[in-house]
Amino acid sequence: MGYIQIYHKISAKRAIRALQKAVAESEICQEAKHRKAVIEHYKKFGLASTLDAYKISRATLYGWQKKYMEFGISALTNGSRCPHKKRESRVPVEVKEKIFKYRNEHKGIGKEYIKPELDKFCDENGYTKISISAIGRILRQLNSEGRIESRKQLSLNARSGKIKELKKTVKQKTRRKGMQAKEPGDIVQIDSVHLNETGIKRYFITAIDVFGRQTYAREYKTLSSDNAKDFMTRLRRIFEYEIKRVQTDNGPEFYKHFDEYLTKENITHFWNYPASPKSNAYIERFNRTLKEQFFDTYQGDLTDIETVEQDLNNYLFWYNNEKVHKGLNYQTPVAFTQQFFKTAA
Repeated sequence: MGYIQIYHKISAKRAIRALQKAVAESEICQEAKHRKAVIEHYKKFGLASTLDAYKISRATLYGWQKKYMEFGISALTNGSRCPHKKRESRVPVEVKEKIFKYRNEHKGIGKEYIKPELDKFCDENGYTKISISAIGRILRQLNSEGRIESRKQLSLNARSGKIKELKKTVKQKTRRKGMQAKEPGDIVQIDSVHLNETGIKRYFITAIDVFGRQTYAREYKTLSSDNAKDFMTRLRRIFEYEIKRVQTDNGPEFYKHFDEYLTKENITHFWNYPASPKSNAYIERFNRTLKEQFFDTYQGDLTDIETVEQDLNNYLFWYNNEKVHKGLNYQTPVAFTQQFFKTAA
């Protein structure tokens, strides 16, 4: 074989590899290109600058760099996490069809309510019973195939007579995470207390400034977002300093008018994670103190709002202005707060 032929063969192989590489790089996702840019930033500006600019961990950066050095940019793409061999459903087709028919006959019924009827069907026809979670998976599969419809909320317009579907919107909630209060008004925790006096329910909304421990509470006949908004407007006048952030649980009174008011006044609303009372530890402790020192010993009529308000204000005046607190180096909340602003000035 002549040298020219050998050269042409080598050139052809190189051309094919180059073409394959070009195609592969053209198909690389934006994520891989971003990670390559991070690596190049690291080489040029160093570790500290890269971690600060891109908000990633050192281990992540080194992992990307190792993959890039060994296999090139194509290794920086996120591979599929789907198993190579998917587990196939062993539920008989007849059982799936029974679920489909029963769901169609009873629109919107849940998997827990399908289970008893399905167990009866399996016993009668010699099939193995399946779990509630398996029924749920089959319902999701049927839904993805378009065989059954998910539940919809409809609204009727009284004027036009038209019916439209209401689309549920999920509220994006801001969490406090690890933020700490550094001055009065940084974080004010708000909660509600329910009391049942001789069969009559009474409601109190309470608040405490996390930094200075200054408190406020007020009674309401009902617990609504409108009353929570009213409480917030009064609280801002009582505390006499700017309230920057408010932290509440996920009670319905802290949605709608209350949340809209905070947004309008540019006050950040921190929401607790569900079933996490420890997140609101300061207000939970104050509520306990209020119960032990005021409600449990109160001799008046809790349904007499005007009298309760006066007596409660007297208690709060003592709590804020006369009672010293160990957590405040044995100062009162008002004195501690005033001392902070004097020092800051």
